[in-house]
Amino acid sequence: MNTVHVCVGSELRQELAVWRRAAASLASYSRDEDIVRRALEKKVQKLHATLQKRESGSGGSKSDPLFCSTLAQMKQKYRIRDKPLLVKSVVCVAFVVVVFFLHAIPELREYYIVISRPFVKRLSLGWTALLGALLLLLLAEREDLEPVLARVEWSTLLFFAALFVLMEALSKLGLISWIGRMTESLILQVNEESRLTVALLLILWVSGVASAFVDNIPLTTMMVRVTAALSAPGGLALPLAPLAYALSFGACLGGNGTLIGASANVVCAGVAEQHGYRFSFLQYLKVGFPVMIGNLVVASVYLLFCHSIFQWH
Repeated sequence: MNTVHVCVGSELRQELAVWRRAAASLASYSRDEDIVRRALEKKVQKLHATLQKRESGSGGSKSDPLFCSTLAQMKQKYRIRDKPLLVKSVVCVAFVVVVFFLHAIPELREYYIVISRPFVKRLSLGWTALLGALLLLLLAEREDLEPVLARVEWSTLLFFAALFVLMEALSKLGLISWIGRMTESLILQVNEESRLTVALLLILWVSGVASAFVDNIPLTTMMVRVTAALSAPGGLALPLAPLAYALSFGACLGGNGTLIGASANVVCAGVAEQHGYRFSFLQYLKVGFPVMIGNLVVASVYLLFCHSIFQWH
């Protein structure tokens, strides 16, 4: 009986999310669109009332305890139905990845396609990603693009745009550089025998905690400079490999701490909301931050065990 309630509730949440997206995609530009939108909103209200009645009548938890059965249903329901579109998508992704690699070679930049010469002198990474998306739209041969554009996660894209603007502003204001300077000054204050241990812990925990709240790309860029300065022969001459491992662990594991710590977290939250499973920043923080602390503790033990005690470098 519980399995039936879980399956019906999951189906209703998914159907409710589909009708909500359909209603949101219609604007009040004409009388016909307004009539259709009101009809869809009534359908949404009816489904929402039905879902609340089923959940209150079941008396059980809203969480799905039958993970395996639910996963099997999702695999059956969301299997690949359009293999030609999958092949075209792989071609477009391969094009973008190849151009990304070519962009890293300075000698080949002058051979890039020039688009609107007064404005764009060479094909940048942003233009490459945009051209990949346009290429997929052309290959897909869609006659009507409005349903495709209506399913784009515009709120997630705008959030990323605002986040990148904020991170660039913090970088220009010197916050990232200040974190790097403070980390380096703290390492210089300890004696030579303990500098490697202190450097490993500081780089791991500073990069981990900071990555949970700021974008890890500019933070990692700055911490790479700190790591290179600590391992330079003219400086402290600490071994580079352990410091690089500490930075990798911190920058990667720190993204688990908050909802904005990693791009995958935000995308996952958007997809989950589409299917009726919405969670807030604080709800994610209550689960993700302890998990991040546990991961950093395990990484600290590993680094101290391998590089401070046994000195495997």
